[in-house]
Amino acid sequence: MIRAGIAAILLLPLVGCGMKGAPLAPLRPAPEPVSVLSGRHSGTTMQIGFTLPTRNAVAAELPVDLAEVEIYAVTLGPGAVLPTTKELLTRKYLVKSLSVKPLPVEGEETTPATEQPADDRPMPGERLTFVETLTAAELTPAITAKPVVAAQGASPVIPAALDPAVPTRFYFVRGRSRGGQPGAPARLSLPLVQAPAPPTDVRATVTEKAVTIEWTAPAATLDPVAAAANAQAWAAANAPIVPPVVPARARPLPAEFSAPAIDPSVLVPLNRLPGVLLPATLLPAAPRFNVYVVKNGTVLEQPLNPAPLTTSTLAAGEPVWNEELCFVVLTVRTYGVVTIESAPAGPQCVTPVDTFPPPAPTGLKAVAVAGAMNLIWDASSAPDLAGYVVLRGEAPGETLQALTPTPIGETNYRDATAKSGVRYVYAIVAIDKAPKPNLSPQSARVEETAR
Repeated sequence: MIRAGIAAILLLPLVGCGMKGAPLAPLRPAPEPVSVLSGRHSGTTMQIGFTLPTRNAVAAELPVDLAEVEIYAVTLGPGAVLPTTKELLTRKYLVKSLSVKPLPVEGEETTPATEQPADDRPMPGERLTFVETLTAAELTPAITAKPVVAAQGASPVIPAALDPAVPTRFYFVRGRSRGGQPGAPARLSLPLVQAPAPPTDVRATVTEKAVTIEWTAPAATLDPVAAAANAQAWAAANAPIVPPVVPARARPLPAEFSAPAIDPSVLVPLNRLPGVLLPATLLPAAPRFNVYVVKNGTVLEQPLNPAPLTTSTLAAGEPVWNEELCFVVLTVRTYGVVTIESAPAGPQCVTPVDTFPPPAPTGLKAVAVAGAMNLIWDASSAPDLAGYVVLRGEAPGETLQALTPTPIGETNYRDATAKSGVRYVYAIVAIDKAPKPNLSPQSARVEETAR
């Protein structure tokens, strides 16, 4: 009994305090990866587009913790093996670090915008474009393929298709929290190949409803990335089959198991073996195009066309009269979300001038009443209509004179100057709002005798 009482007393502190586990580690938020990664390669200029994350990958229930965005880049030669993320995301390959403006905290008092110092840092959710102009150093592969050397006495290794097949610039973009916790990186690769030939003879035409851009396409060419990969695949497919070397053994094999001598002249290339799939023969690809607006000497970032054009013409929207428009056209190749563009053709500029008259009015009718002639007609469909001019002359109406010194907006008119017993000819003309107003053709004429 005494021992049981002592045990009960010893257990009392445990019962009173409750059982507690090991303390939980503090949450370390890390942002989600950037999204909608895209690339544009024009000459030696690389543009990388991405959208900053708005959520955490770790501790997603908390407001996004994004203090900066890091951009890493490295150029690989054909067939080079991309290092691991841990090896790449080091200061050696860091090309840009961007500070991010934190989102306002709900319920926290903020200083009025007029009293805050200028802060042009991007915020979570914003779309950013990073531009890098490559020098000879960046264009030279920092990592190249290691030659494959067969072990002594082993058969030669048949080369595989190289990836990347051409020199390629790899970009990695990742966010980092205020506490230094990195998010997962997003990757983008841009082939460093010769740009396609630009178009020629860019011209612009203006109609009443559209400005149209036209150009002459360059000749179709092979895709350099596909051509390089295809050449390597052919080389691999045509490599001769070399039998493996039989390793030496401590005891010689019986004569009936010895390998026969191989005559090299009978070795069969892979492309002649049944069941071996060969690369398809490449054909020149028809060029595609992007059209950009030029404003104040600067080419806008986004093309007018939502997707590369397969034709050599683009309707660029309704004209804005008396306002200069300038365009450039570029030939483009696409590799997923990456585009490689030619040098620009242009700029081609045009200043649309409204020389297009409105359509002639229709439905004109004249009704004679005592002391006047009432006219009525259908409204014009011209979007820039300024009004109508009423014309009148005595029959047979060889010459008509304007009754209204300024255009009228109504589609009816009362001619109180008509003389009783005189036969009149009437017509209506529409007029637009152009700086130099355009007159429509006359409407169909009507004749009526005044009362």
